[in-house]
Amino acid sequence: EYLRGNWFEAEASVLQVLHQHPRDAEAMLLLVGILRRTRRFQPALRRLRQLELLETAAVWHFEIQREKEWIARAMADDSKSLESELDNRATDEFTEKGADPDVAEAAV
Repeated sequence: EYLRGNWFEAEASVLQVLHQHPRDAEAMLLLVGILRRTRRFQPALRRLRQLELLETAAVWHFEIQREKEWIARAMADDSKSLESELDNRATDEFTEKGADPDVAEAAV
């Protein structure tokens, strides 16, 4: 399911594995990837912290760090997108009220 991009089905499968094997580092890392891809960054970061506590985490150090970087980048992108959307809405509100678009842009 993961490879097909069926994130919620994949998550259900991985959660079943983790229910039976709660210290399965590979399954936990897979779950982090699913959470990241579905833009649930805080749960993904919590799972990464849990993963780092496992005795088998050292083997996955590179992948853990990479996931942290990807999550940070995605969170930054989301923040920029939100900021841009808010700027556009503010500009639209000014121009809808008949304001000069150049003045509206300067006000934002």
